[in-house]
Amino acid sequence: MKRIILASILAIVIFVASCKKEKKSDNPNINHRTVNLEMKVSSYNGDSEMLFDINEDGMLDFGLYLELYKNSNDDYDYELYLYGEESGNEILTSKINLNDYIKPLNKNDLINSGSSTWYNDSNIFEVEKSPSYPEEKYGFSGKDDMLIGIRFLIGTELHYGWIKIDVAADYKSVTVKEVAYDIRPNVEIRAGEK
Repeated sequence: MKRIILASILAIVIFVASCKKEKKSDNPNINHRTVNLEMKVSSYNGDSEMLFDINEDGMLDFGLYLELYKNSNDDYDYELYLYGEESGNEILTSKINLNDYIKPLNKNDLINSGSSTWYNDSNIFEVEKSPSYPEEKYGFSGKDDMLIGIRFLIGTELHYGWIKIDVAADYKSVTVKEVAYDIRPNVEIRAGEK
């Protein structure tokens, strides 16, 4: 009987030791969520707005506003922008054509106080055209997923994070796919870090 028990224990130890162990690569200080929130404008001369809560504390942290305007003369202006709903909530930006647009990040780019320029609101794209002028496109749409750096307040403390969005090539919809932030105040995060 002792041999059977010993053989069973030995077999279990060998089995456990031979199992492939997966390394947990997630950072325990990062709060990450897949959200898949989609916003659409179904027709021209329409707009849509979506507010979302990054840390699920009941406070709306950021908003997206999408507007598609087109008139009978074939003038049009399509615009999408991201804004901090609360004072102190900001987006990492860069200048395009003298205006502030989101700064698309590559995976693992650092997001911290020294990251470029921070503003309360920022265009994601703008497309303009009138019959006497060619179409002008600024910003980012239909370019696959984008990582956007953010910083926002939880209570009175500033936290760094990122948002992953996808903007449709036809300009009519945007999806907020993922959100993440470092639970520790004033601690940098890498774009895409989970």
